[in-house]
Amino acid sequence: SHRRVGLAPGARPALERGREAVERVVAAGAPVYGVTTGFGALSDRFIPPESVGELQRSLVESHASGVGPPSPRRVVRGLILLRANSLAQGSSGVRPEVIDRLLDY
Repeated sequence: SHRRVGLAPGARPALERGREAVERVVAAGAPVYGVTTGFGALSDRFIPPESVGELQRSLVESHASGVGPPSPRRVVRGLILLRANSLAQGSSGVRPEVIDRLLDY
């Protein structure tokens, strides 16, 4: 059994504004590191709007690995809560639904 957590009432509008800002940047074709450009040595490569979603999925997949034994569920939940809290600040441009899914865990 565990406690249910959720977004504070004021968080969702800030998240939506952040997401809208990202969508405007992508639509305008403005260079923004890791959003409309590659990462690291590929930061000078422009990512066309139709490929931005693929870039973001690839980024998530590249971080979806680990080594060693699985962590206890309570530890994983704590780490996910920390990630959700960080994303909920509204500066990442993440869709509110992403945080909702994280908090479902």
